[in-house]
Amino acid sequence: SDICYEFLFCPGLIVGMSDDASTIVAKALAASKPKYSIEVNKADDLQYDLGNLTAYDTHPFDLNSFKANAEKVIQETARDNIQLLVNRIWDLPISASVEGVFASLPAGTTVLPRSLPLPKKKAETRWEKFAKLKGIHKKEKDKIVYDEERGEWKRRYGYGGINDDRSE
Repeated sequence: SDICYEFLFCPGLIVGMSDDASTIVAKALAASKPKYSIEVNKADDLQYDLGNLTAYDTHPFDLNSFKANAEKVIQETARDNIQLLVNRIWDLPISASVEGVFASLPAGTTVLPRSLPLPKKKAETRWEKFAKLKGIHKKEKDKIVYDEERGEWKRRYGYGGINDDRSE
């Protein structure tokens, strides 16, 4: 009777009062079946790059079925190809942790191009070479300093600065 309680909350499951436990289990299993199978009725001759999570299907579409219903053909082909890719991913070594189940991906085989070339290293200026040779480092000065005469913090430069007599 414990099994009956587990399946009573399955979505789409309608249980009558006269149903026994085996009937309830059968109905629950029928209601919980996935919409699509993980089986694909297609030859698995795609080119895979599991490191980049890609699969390449180089086969052309059937022209007659494509002209009849292009959207359906594209969706079915995409679904089959993605299912084949997912099946290949779950064939890889798998590890489980607290966060979930992970597949260990191999290194990618497809070289992905950069949109721009690598930036070139800028040549050192004469001053940078000299400073490096002499060990000179740039020191940041604070923007405010303590004015001991007035006992307050003031700006180093500009209006209201330490040498500004206008504020008096």
